[in-house]
Amino acid sequence: MKTVFFDEDLFDTDGPFQAYFAGLMASDGHIHKNKTYASISQSGEYGLSLIEQIKKHLNHNGIIYHSKNAHNLYLNSIKLIRFLEKYNITPVKSLTYEFPTMPNDLLPYFLRGYFDGDGSLGYYKTNTSKIFEISVVGTKNFIDVCNQHMPICGAKRQLKAKNCWELRWYGKKAFKIYKYLYQDTSLVKIKSAKQTKFEKFIFHHIKMPKIETLGERFVNEYNSGKSMLLIANELGVAFQTLYDWRDKLNLIRRDKC
Repeated sequence: MKTVFFDEDLFDTDGPFQAYFAGLMASDGHIHKNKTYASISQSGEYGLSLIEQIKKHLNHNGIIYHSKNAHNLYLNSIKLIRFLEKYNITPVKSLTYEFPTMPNDLLPYFLRGYFDGDGSLGYYKTNTSKIFEISVVGTKNFIDVCNQHMPICGAKRQLKAKNCWELRWYGKKAFKIYKYLYQDTSLVKIKSAKQTKFEKFIFHHIKMPKIETLGERFVNEYNSGKSMLLIANELGVAFQTLYDWRDKLNLIRRDKC
């Protein structure tokens, strides 16, 4: 039987790739209850591509296991488990995960990995524009601390699942978050489906006029705390239309970080 191994020595130190990998494991990874092995899972064609890139970077000589639309890579290593524990990654972490402590220069890489796992992006059409959005989900502790570390605060809301919260950014703020997460991809040469989508959105955004759209202005004015009546008067948009936009985007008043 072939012995499966990977380069465990990568986790003797902390660096950009290690922080990225920890972020990805924090969102989509799993540590077995006996703490002898870990696994990471992704779905779909793009998820398989991400797993293959991780496997190559780790010099992993084993196979990727496929189950329906899921792709899993198993990592048998006590050294890796101990490394992940420094990032608060433990068995059964989904309801209790807390944001880890790390050097500031590693934060963008860790958060990029986490976003590649539990982040999402898209855009919403209004009558006159497209509003871009980036969001991420996690425990209340993770979302609160994540919001503090980001270059600009997002809109936070509680979801129906137990201890599950969401953080969102819209419009120009979403692009600022993208730039923060992917400001330097030369040190972690792993490209996820989300990064590819980000780049497509950025490309289309650059071609757009630099004048702020009505939709983006509405989101910014709403998050600033202005009343709907005042916003309607300033933008020249019907009162009910603004409420329709708010409901479609699930907007809430942004908390202070």
